[in-house]
Amino acid sequence: MQALRDGGREVRQGRLVRVRAGGAAERLTTPDGDLVTTAAMGSGELFAAWQASGAPSVIGASALAPGTPAARAATSAAGGLLRLPGLAAFATRRLARVTTTTARERPRRSSWGRARVEWPSGRVREGWLRTGEAMTFTADAVVEVAQRLTKGEGRPGAYTPARLFGPEVALAAGAEFVVPD
Repeated sequence: MQALRDGGREVRQGRLVRVRAGGAAERLTTPDGDLVTTAAMGSGELFAAWQASGAPSVIGASALAPGTPAARAATSAAGGLLRLPGLAAFATRRLARVTTTTARERPRRSSWGRARVEWPSGRVREGWLRTGEAMTFTADAVVEVAQRLTKGEGRPGAYTPARLFGPEVALAAGAEFVVPD
């Protein structure tokens, strides 16, 4: 509900700014050959990518974001309604009461993270992170970080896992980096 209410976010010139949810829609082909449409949205991944890269401009996108014009319009309208006093809390309570969901077939063999870097010179580089099933990877990454912290491998402060432990934490959680030539 909060994401619908707040709309999209991007980093522009080193500042987190509000943008329309679902902007920067892009049709991608994963290294497995699956076609996926992603669109911009505010997320923890956006903030993590910004902090880890130090880049002045960052767009965080997801296949879960509204990528079609009709979905973007509906999301924008829903976000406006959810800003009315009490409506977001009401919708959150109603959503919390949903007790059944229908299992669906996984749409792809793997979940993917993608980074695309463009330099002022126009040079572009792209890399992918294959995680297998995303929720399993997330749980494994949390366990890996907790184990490292328990062993005293961290340092004081607030960090994303990658910023604190480097890309090895993703590898230890079962991910694989794929960087095309």
